[in-house]
Amino acid sequence: MIVGQSDFIMTHLLWRGRVPLFMKRLLVYSLMLNWDDGVTSRVGQLERPFILFENGEPAYMFFATSDGIGSFKEMSASWNMVIPFVKK
Repeated sequence: MIVGQSDFIMTHLLWRGRVPLFMKRLLVYSLMLNWDDGVTSRVGQLERPFILFENGEPAYMFFATSDGIGSFKEMSASWNMVIPFVKK
């Protein structure tokens, strides 16, 4: 079960009944993006994440995003973005 978000860090808890057995904090994603042309830039938001699975494995993560830093009030453009998972 994933329960909570702080700066795109998710806390993963495993429970047995009402007793937490395991807790791990994971960096899920960042506002810093590495583009295909080698440029790294910061986007304003990455919201409404959705994972597409292929053959039972995560393949792509979809986001609504914008170029405004800090809030949608500061943006000049918004779009949907697809980021492939890197296989190790």
